[in-house]
Amino acid sequence: IFRRRANVPPDPASPQTKPKRLRFVLDVSGSMYRFNSNDRRLERCCQMAVMVMEALDGFGDKYSWSIAGHSGDGPVIPFV
Repeated sequence: IFRRRANVPPDPASPQTKPKRLRFVLDVSGSMYRFNSNDRRLERCCQMAVMVMEALDGFGDKYSWSIAGHSGDGPVIPFV
């Protein structure tokens, strides 16, 4: 006889007890600045970051989030 020793998954209708963890990683390489005059990619990336921060404002009990950058030079550059 085998016995399952895993935790019982929570009921889908039960309230959320722990916040969901979200991490947004943005490209901060030199090409973002270099090609910004062609297609405004750096400006759009900054606008997207502001939009995410404004959208998640007030949901601290539901979401734990952070924004980091990656350029290829190092593992991670924490922002927020």
